[in-house]
Amino acid sequence: RILVGSERTDPAFHVNQILDILDGKATVTEWGVVNGKRTAIGQLSGKDFAGLYLITKHDGIPMLKLLQTKIPKLIHFSITGLGGTKWEPGVMKYNDLLDRIEDYIKQGLDPESVTIRIDPIVPGVTKKEDIENIVKRASGMGINRIRFSIMDAYTNTQITSFKNMAEHLENGGAAYI
Repeated sequence: RILVGSERTDPAFHVNQILDILDGKATVTEWGVVNGKRTAIGQLSGKDFAGLYLITKHDGIPMLKLLQTKIPKLIHFSITGLGGTKWEPGVMKYNDLLDRIEDYIKQGLDPESVTIRIDPIVPGVTKKEDIENIVKRASGMGINRIRFSIMDAYTNTQITSFKNMAEHLENGGAAYI
């Protein structure tokens, strides 16, 4: 079993809870399907997990605590190239995050356990040069796993084009795509 540190929220916000589970101080519910229904089938803690899977946009002390655990890890760092801009004002700039990842590798993080997720690429907003720089820097650190996703708009959303989305966001609106 692998403990997943993020699918819907960033593990940097739940470090103590994750560490408590890995240390056997807390449990997490195991879910399964019984008679066609999602059902709680047990409780799991540290010794039940063979690995930790993290998806994050964050660096810093909280992530360092998780990266220092002795359990095998798979880490996906999500980088849009839009950190520190009006599109992602609360997210660090991609070069700063790559600097931190490089420091982690120098401290012993295995680059084979790291995936860089350029996620999402926003057509008309994300710069091709930034994508190229992210790939070059990550490759130079020995990171060989790089994933991409491209943001898409669907006809059943309020915002159906990237141009409209950009205008909407510039006017102070939020985009839900």
